[in-house]
Amino acid sequence: MRKLLSVFAAFAMALTILTGSIALPLLIRPFYRAQIEPLSIPARSGLTAEQIGAAFDDVMDYCLGKRPDFAAGVLSFSQEGASHFADVRRLFLLDLRVLAVCMAVLLVLYALRRKKGLTLCPLAGHSPGFWAGCGLGGALAIAGVLAALDFDRAFTVFHSIFFPGKDNWLFDPATDPVILILPEAFFRSCAILILAAVFVVFKFILQIAWVPSGSMETTLPTKSVLVGLQLPYIVADPVPQRGDIVTFWSDELGKVLVKRVIGLPGDTITFADGYVYINGEKLEEEYLPVKGVTECDKSFTVPEGCFFPMGDNRTGSNDARSWANPYVKVSAILAKPFLVISVGGDQSWQGIRLVGQGGRS
Repeated sequence: MRKLLSVFAAFAMALTILTGSIALPLLIRPFYRAQIEPLSIPARSGLTAEQIGAAFDDVMDYCLGKRPDFAAGVLSFSQEGASHFADVRRLFLLDLRVLAVCMAVLLVLYALRRKKGLTLCPLAGHSPGFWAGCGLGGALAIAGVLAALDFDRAFTVFHSIFFPGKDNWLFDPATDPVILILPEAFFRSCAILILAAVFVVFKFILQIAWVPSGSMETTLPTKSVLVGLQLPYIVADPVPQRGDIVTFWSDELGKVLVKRVIGLPGDTITFADGYVYINGEKLEEEYLPVKGVTECDKSFTVPEGCFFPMGDNRTGSNDARSWANPYVKVSAILAKPFLVISVGGDQSWQGIRLVGQGGRS
């Protein structure tokens, strides 16, 4: 059941971002009005800016279902032209319905997380948000490259996919002068805005960080670059799993750190013979480059809402074992890295590796 919910969450995240980005340039009408003069639409159409704005409002009201019949201000139109806008209306209303459903799904999952403690399970070692980001990012990257190389061709392919078997989108300005107020350059601007909106969203989904020291050697080489998922830690404060590698803000050192989660809320952590013990049981740490060298003469009990972090390089890591306040609030977590890039010639290894479940690379 949790895996099924995780799949739903991944699809809902991706579709929310996509459908919301598509709706953005059409719902924000000042975006169109700001381009009336720069795109020379008055000269193309022979209308004033006020007439053009009114015609655009009529078209958008129809596409949003606010009026039953198609209209375009003072502009005339053919039945073929009106039939295309009827197709556009159905597609746009579908986009808004999918957006509403996906947002509702995410809100329900968020409420279940808050009230019932529901946690989504990883899919192939990564969170639903990771797969949503990969799928959507990959699709938009391909679409963006194709549009940049040949927008006219991409425009034609788009209509062939979403309006199969129809050619009523090929307007003749003599019979459908409405096309004069909707030039191709406007749709190019819409595509740019959609990509920009997705980029902004990804700014809040992904975190790019670097490893400043050797505290995580050799798992994460010094000065390697990390790509992490930060959206779950913006919208909520999910408790990490033991063994996860996370980036977080350290009040102790006043900067962003990357460490491994060792202790969870309620855990009692002790040390003996170079090993870590959690609630009296030896912690198996297969990810450590050198075992049996973890030293500390203290014991710790992790309070609620906190975790206890340590570096993998146990003899060279400044971590919670020596801090004045060894417990880091879960709310301080910034992201969970899923990719590490190491390209420096003096690093312990070079290449690109995935950071899987449990923080192994």
